[in-house]
Formats: sequence, structure tokens, C-alpha cells
Amino acid sequence: MNRTSVPSLVATAAIGALVGFVLEAVLFRWGEPVFVPPLTLGAALLLLGLAVPAVAWPIRRATGTNEARPINPVNPFYATRVVLVAQASAFTGSVLSGVGVGIVVFVMSRMVVVWSSVVVSGIVAVGGVVLVVGSLLAEKWCHIPPSDRDGMSEAERA
Repeated sequence: MNRTSVPSLVATAAIGALVGFVLEAVLFRWGEPVFVPPLTLGAALLLLGLAVPAVAWPIRRATGTNEARPINPVNPFYATRVVLVAQASAFTGSVLSGVGVGIVVFVMSRMVVVWSSVVVSGIVAVGGVVLVVGSLLAEKWCHIPPSDRDGMSEAERA
């Protein structure tokens, strides 16, 4: 399984920012109230940014580079689930942080700035970044370093 690439996360965040900005512009043009994400979304993203590495910590302890390895091996199904959750969380955090940035840029570009909207959208953007960082960290922890036997040919193993 390939690791999540940073350029794909940056592109996803840029698309999210564009969608957030255009959504706000369309709502404003139609005379509707602009969308302000709830404060609980930012708090939930921050908590998820801490929870994803927490579920990867047992795998980190089992696959660490130290000499004292635990007796119980890592369940490969659990490790696969954690990696998939980490990858999905990284892209989700990237999109939501981009949307938050797009909303902040739109609100700041208006003649009258509503600071509560800027603060809440900024918290959502920061929460998305925390989720991305936590997810990439969890994904790194689930990566097993190659053993000496992985690079050997069949003739060298015999």
C-alpha cells in the first residue's frame, strides 16, 4: 500500500478552498446568508486529529526500532484498518481545511468583515490541518521497516 502523498493533499486542499470560496460567492450573489461552519466541526476535527494517532500507537510500539519488542505480534487486519482510516482522515482533513480557508478568504474580502465567521472558519481550517498531520503520523507509524530478508534473492536465502 502506498503512502499518502503530500502533493495530492495540497491539491485536495486547493480544490476545497476553491469550492468553499465559490459556494460563499454564489450564496452571497443569490442574497442568501453565507455559510459559516459550526464551531463543533472544528472541535471534532481537533479531536479526530488526536484520536487517529491514538489508535495507531499500539502498532507503533510493536513495530518500533527499539530492541525490546512486545511478545504479541501486530494483527495485520487491525493495522490495515488503521492505515485506511488514516488515509481517509488525511484527505477529509485536507478538504475541510481548504473549505475553511476558502470561507476565510471570502469573508475577509468583503467590505464589512464579520469576525465571528472568520474565527470559526479559521478554527475549522486549523482543525483540518491537525487532522492531516495526525493522520500522516499514524500512517507513518503503521509502516513496517523492511527486514534484512526482504532485500535478499532466493539464492542468498538458501
